Amino acid sequence: MAFTACNPKQEDTYKNDQPSVTAEQLRANSAVVVEQENGKNVNYVYVTSSVSTPLQWTNGVTTSVNPTSEFLMLVTGEQTITLTAMNPDGSKVSVDYPVNIEVLSDNHPVDPHWGILCGAGSKTWTWDDSKGNVWGNAGFLTGTDGNIGTWWGVPPADIKGQLEGYSYGLDDSGNATMTFSLAGTSIVKSSGGSGTFSFDFSDAALLDNTGVKGADADKSNLWAVGILKTTGDGVLFPVQINTGAIVTQHYINYIDEDKMTLTYASDGTGGWGEATYWNFKAVE
Repeated sequence: MAFTACNPKQEDTYKNDQPSVTAEQLRANSAVVVEQENGKNVNYVYVTSSVSTPLQWTNGVTTSVNPTSEFLMLVTGEQTITLTAMNPDGSKVSVDYPVNIEVLSDNHPVDPHWGILCGAGSKTWTWDDSKGNVWGNAGFLTGTDGNIGTWWGVPPADIKGQLEGYSYGLDDSGNATMTFSLAGTSIVKSSGGSGTFSFDFSDAALLDNTGVKGADADKSNLWAVGILKTTGDGVLFPVQINTGAIVTQHYINYIDEDKMTLTYASDGTGGWGEATYWNFKAVE
């Protein structure tokens, strides 16, 4: 977390003259108000604070250093707005404001994939063995709706052997899980790995089975409906088959509340060239 001052002289004056603020004072001089429609809390929040210290508001995904600001909340359910203040001695104090979002308003549209990936705030995924194999290779640009033309693969238990073969240090085999959270847009794996994620489900991220990308892609014949980007340790066993490269950007071939299929192919791969696939499911 970083705070910056616009004017060095103002910063010096603040450090010399302003008293420290306590968490109690911070809460007493700040407020969070949830917008309502038809008597229900919707996904838009107004925040304000009158304290004179440098501040940072966050809903876990976006931040603001303005004393008065607004936040678009991304999912329904119990959420948290956090306000942090920096004192002259460099110490920080924080207060949390729980908010219950009951409705996603049409007046404040959000991408529904936040809820699909993260549930009401966090959601855990694991290997999906309903089709047998969960990781392996497939023909690039073959199939739609996640029904890709797979060539070879392994079930969750056999990921263990792949870990060793590719010298991947985290045990993402068997019943391993990964939890997507709105807070910090983080991924935390049961193997101890962690990272962050972002996604793109706009028309720019589409890819059809003829290789056409973006808005010109044939939406009735899509290979990929979006893109998932990760940092750190990424998704479970994020290794490209045969090359051993760590994959940080996946095609999202299919996703709903319960299932997710991802693929990756090296730049320049044509139709029926080699792609790596991953099959995941939500943990009940």
